[in-house]
Amino acid sequence: MSKELKSAYELAMERLKKKGAGFEEKELNDAQKQEIEEIRRMYRAKIAERDIMFKSKLTKLASEVPPGELMIQRQTMENAYQRDIAVLKNAMEDKIRVVREA
Repeated sequence: MSKELKSAYELAMERLKKKGAGFEEKELNDAQKQEIEEIRRMYRAKIAERDIMFKSKLTKLASEVPPGELMIQRQTMENAYQRDIAVLKNAMEDKIRVVREA
């Protein structure tokens, strides 16, 4: 069983429906579904690229930075990486929302 992960939007919509909030999501047409899948594919690739770059930088950092400074610089890099990933995920959700509302 290959279940695709649901976006935050999809999860929120399911919760609203369960609560009976009176909000019904309109059915997506095939073109919209295809566009949403393309957006997800593009952002998954961007996130994977950032992940590879981050791991590469960590490896390089470990060999170039003195041990006393390593943890501080590693934490700084991790924080920047997490922010980058969050920005990409938010941008993806925004683009998907635009397609859904069209």
